Formats: sequence, C-alpha cells, structure tokens
Amino acid sequence: MTTTKKTYIEAIGRRKTATARVRITKSKDMRVTVNDRSLAEYFYAPTLQKNILNVFETKDAGIETYEVTAKVSGSGLSAQSDAIKLAVARALVKEKADRRIV
Repeated sequence: MTTTKKTYIEAIGRRKTATARVRITKSKDMRVTVNDRSLAEYFYAPTLQKNILNVFETKDAGIETYEVTAKVSGSGLSAQSDAIKLAVARALVKEKADRRIV
C-alpha cells in the first residue's frame, strides 16, 4: 500500500474582521473550495468570485493551476473574499519568493 503525501502551502489573510486560512496545492485543474463548498456556492456574486481568481491571472508570475482550500470566518462576504485573496497571494509568494512585486 502506497500513500502519497500531498504537499501544500498554507497562509493567512485578514481584512476588517474576516480571517481566511488557505491551503494551495498544485493540481491538474483549478478548483477553489470555501468552507467545504464550491466557490460559486459560497460567493454567489460573480464579482466576488473574480476578486479571488484575479490573483492567479497575474502576468509573468509563472503561476500554474492550483487546488485552493479556504476556511473563512467573520465580517461580510466582500471582506471575506479580500481575506482569501490576500491569503492566496501570500501562499504563492511563500512558494516562490520572486513573485513578490515591490
């Protein structure tokens, strides 16, 4: 029996009173899960979904596809999406430091 250990990178993002704990894992296809629900189920507004996904569309950053798992609490949906966005950005920089824009 072989067990494959998934490696992930974890980061925390905060906005107002919202706190997000995010884990990113390299994957074949992009998948975002927020509080055990899909991105579209949790954030019903397309602008909030786009807010989170914009981090992955950064040009010349060498960003592959990832599976994102987020646990978020506090504040409203807008602040929660900003907290997740910050946490994802921090995790991507933690993985590869030259992604940081000064």
